Amino acid sequence: MSREPRHGSGSWTIRDGNEYLKEYPRATRWMNQCLGCQRIGYKPDMPIGVGKYFHALRKYFDPMTLVENGLCEDCLQAMHQVQED
Repeated sequence: MSREPRHGSGSWTIRDGNEYLKEYPRATRWMNQCLGCQRIGYKPDMPIGVGKYFHALRKYFDPMTLVENGLCEDCLQAMHQVQED
């Protein structure tokens, strides 16, 4: 699955981000992964700085908040819709 580049960063894909995480596994401390859809994003409270990982993670991923039971907002809404039906 390809995504549009952000901030004029050029052409890249989710695969590039996954390769980056394989190369720098310590960067995963700043990542969230939804237990429902398995999407990956950086933690919104990740510091803004010139550290080793911060720029690259923002380049490759979007922010992701896990709201309840390890689910992103989209999956939580979908779960509530299913429960209501």
